[in-house]
Amino acid sequence: HFLSPFAYDSAIHSGMKEKFRVMPEPVEAFPTRDRVTARQTLGIDAKGKILGCMGMITAQKNVDRLIDAFLECKTSPDNRLLLVGRQDTVVTAKLDSLNPNQRDRIIELNRYVENETFLNAIVASDVVSIPYKNRGASSGILVRAIQVGKTVITDEGGLLGWQTRHFDLGATCN
Repeated sequence: HFLSPFAYDSAIHSGMKEKFRVMPEPVEAFPTRDRVTARQTLGIDAKGKILGCMGMITAQKNVDRLIDAFLECKTSPDNRLLLVGRQDTVVTAKLDSLNPNQRDRIIELNRYVENETFLNAIVASDVVSIPYKNRGASSGILVRAIQVGKTVITDEGGLLGWQTRHFDLGATCN
């Protein structure tokens, strides 16, 4: 079982092609839900676009840089950044340093969330950001976002960047 296409390509080129098979990554099905219902369930206003970031909300995942980039964007004040998951101290300090106008554009669920809330957050988002820098592994968040047809934004490097470009899943950035 290869999670990385790079390892699979290496094995194929080493002459062991007949010893391996490609299998899709398993994804458990979940009940269909629409964006409006998902937002209502989370207590999020239906107007505006949402850029969602789920999972561990940490500086290691570059969420502090994502916050800066979101606030620098010239976009409608109705558009918001949704952060779902437990924050580290760096991200918490970053959010605490924002002025009230900036802070109003960020929705936080700063805690461990159960699967139902996690899935509602993905569906409620218009775009899902997975900002790991040069991540060498895939991401469950990426798989879930693809499952419900969301556009993603990932770092240009690593496996996530390759997957995003190779399968035309959204945009990559530095």
